[in-house]
Amino acid sequence: MEMEILGSESLGVRGGALPQGTRDMCQWYPVCPMKAFYERGVLDAYWVKQFCFGNHAGCVRYQMEEAGTPHPDNMLPDGSTDDHLPA
Repeated sequence: MEMEILGSESLGVRGGALPQGTRDMCQWYPVCPMKAFYERGVLDAYWVKQFCFGNHAGCVRYQMEEAGTPHPDNMLPDGSTDDHLPA
């Protein structure tokens, strides 16, 4: 089954369950607002699957966290902000 790629405009949870285990999980995921937004059902699963359990190095949030640079909670992994999410 192919996952539909959705942008930040889509706030419904789509894409099925997250990967099991923590082997591929971003080290920041347990404290990242993306986790909380996903669990509350206001963030599309695409973001979590693509970045939190996938391309950590491509995540702007990850890069900024590693550099110690502050960033807003509503900043998505691609660096854009979503005004539907609390800052």
